[in-house]
Amino acid sequence: MPLRAIGGVFSAALSVRVPLGPRPLLSQGELPYGVRTFLNESLRPIATARETAGEVNAETLKTERLKSSKEAYYPISAFQFSVFSVYTQNTSTKNHPIIITPTMILKTIPANRPLKFRIAMPVLESHAPPPTLRPMHKLLFLVLAFATSLHAQESHIVVEAYSGKVLSAENSSAKRPVASLTKMATAIVAIDWATATETDIATHMIRVPEIVLQLPTSSSLKLAPGDTLTLRDALYAALLSSDNVAALTIAHHIGGQILTRRGKGGDPVVAFIAEMNKLSKAIYAKNTLFVNTHGLENGPKPGYSTAADMARFAIHAMRRNAITFITRQKSRQVSVTGPEGKRAYTLTNSNELIGEEGILGVKTGTTNAAGPCLATCMDRDPVVRTKPDGTKGVTPRRLIVIVLNSPDRFNRTRQLIKAGWAFYDPWLAAGAPVKDAIREILSTPPPVK
Repeated sequence: MPLRAIGGVFSAALSVRVPLGPRPLLSQGELPYGVRTFLNESLRPIATARETAGEVNAETLKTERLKSSKEAYYPISAFQFSVFSVYTQNTSTKNHPIIITPTMILKTIPANRPLKFRIAMPVLESHAPPPTLRPMHKLLFLVLAFATSLHAQESHIVVEAYSGKVLSAENSSAKRPVASLTKMATAIVAIDWATATETDIATHMIRVPEIVLQLPTSSSLKLAPGDTLTLRDALYAALLSSDNVAALTIAHHIGGQILTRRGKGGDPVVAFIAEMNKLSKAIYAKNTLFVNTHGLENGPKPGYSTAADMARFAIHAMRRNAITFITRQKSRQVSVTGPEGKRAYTLTNSNELIGEEGILGVKTGTTNAAGPCLATCMDRDPVVRTKPDGTKGVTPRRLIVIVLNSPDRFNRTRQLIKAGWAFYDPWLAAGAPVKDAIREILSTPPPVK
């Protein structure tokens, strides 16, 4: 039975596209964080599959599946897990494909956590001898799995904003693309410019430049060169609906204003991006490089940041009332003026957490290279204590959560928020002890008074 095709992994990093056919193992459901694949080296033919649904213990599932098989574990994301397959076809029987799949298991952290999911358990009904992969095919398969696993790793950090206390972190210093989380920096530079120049963002009009035609993306406001809108409405579009054209328009306008005030010429967008990178240094985000104002990977030089640096930007952004007011809105009415007059739009916040208790924002982002990303800010009521001298002490509480390349970014953030507060409250009650400030505290400059 010759091997006709090897089903691969759909990965943005690898851009591997091969025929996949049906997917008998994982059909749908809520996948856990920390999914791993189990590759049975003696691949077995599967003619049919039996679907089961319900609540299954991951450790039980692990021990029930082919106990005698050799195991090889490869970390992989939930999305990629669902398309990991190998296929062959019996050439001696016309129109009778036999699906070959690596045996897969789910393993969580902790292993005994109950999981709700739907999985198809293979039933071995074919009497054909097990096919074998040639050594080169095995090597290719394992290399793809390994390369994909490196790309699939999640980065996250949970920080209490006022104290800088790091409550949880994983791969938080790994440099990687951050998609539209870039727009947090775009908004900070824009608001700081408006503050410094005493510009009213509600009335200040900006014009969409011709260069937006170079963007490989559409606009939620259908912005076209020559259209005008207020700076505030452009910020709403960039932060709520992640409009890339709006972000570039903001940069072009403000960058031009900066060059004019300095008596210089040049590319206004380049000038604006330079301000974004100056901001990075000012807030100690030393592992960040911005190459555009929107976060798309459409240029010759990729930008990058880290979960830790994005937390610094989120902390810095949410110190500005204008940004906080924008990012906490579930929707917003805006208007654009074009050749045919004024057009009205309703923007919807792409952040599904908005509306939940205490959530103030901040920004969503997704690209092929970055994966699903989310920056979140949550406030809780301050802690009020009576000091030994009888006066009242007030401790504000604000949580910043950054997740990068997280397949289920909203639920993952909910989990991290819950765990973050569970760690922070006892720490604060114990007097907020710090043994190693470099490791325990995320350094950020103090707010400007």
